[in-house]
Amino acid sequence: MEELVIRIDIPKELTEDFKRVLEELVEESRTRLLLSIIGKSKLTEKEAMRLGERIKRGIAEKHGVY
Repeated sequence: MEELVIRIDIPKELTEDFKRVLEELVEESRTRLLLSIIGKSKLTEKEAMRLGERIKRGIAEKHGVY
């Protein structure tokens, strides 16, 4: 994944408001993207849960926790 850095000069008194608005925008965009991906999935909920468990188990085994 690549990182995108955008620098914007804003008045100091607007910094907190601007940060809050940007965080809300990013979260909304992330939610829309995830819902778009989920909507196209052909996995059933049961299959997705099973896959998630396999992934968690694999990560745990890799780190010696399982």
